[in-house]
Order: sequence, then structure tokens, then C-alpha cells
Amino acid sequence: MEEGGCVRWLYREAPDQEEDSGCRLFEGTETDEYNSDSSNISIVNIYSLLDKDPSLVTPLRGAFGTAFERENIKSRWIEVKDWMG
Repeated sequence: MEEGGCVRWLYREAPDQEEDSGCRLFEGTETDEYNSDSSNISIVNIYSLLDKDPSLVTPLRGAFGTAFERENIKSRWIEVKDWMG
């Protein structure tokens, strides 16, 4: 979460490790090429994310297999029903 940016898309999958929440967060404009480069991926503490954006609590509570999106930081989170997880 860079200064001025916000999470606009996230999904939750089964965790890779015990300490993994399974949440995968994106700004929403990343390309497949960008996401394929492991140097662009970061593991972050969920509480530090919530400190920066408390609205993330809604999608972070989603069940495994759910996805959420929003237009901007002031928008409501909407559960995406037709995504291919």
C-alpha cells in the first residue's frame, strides 16, 4: 500500500502457510506480467493494512473463495459473485 494508493480488489483463498490469512490484495490495475514478478509481491501484517484502511475489515472477513472490489477508497466494498477463483 503505497502512499496515495488503495486496495480496490481482493480475494481470499486457502492459506499457503499457517500464518497466512489467504487474502490477496491488489490496487486493481496490475498486469499479469507485473503480478508474475515475485519482486512485486509483498507479505504484510494484516493489522498494518487495517491501520491504513479500516474499511478492509469487511472483505478481510470474507470466507475462502470470496472476492471483493470497489471503485476507490471512499467506495463501499461489493462482493464479486462471478469471478474465477
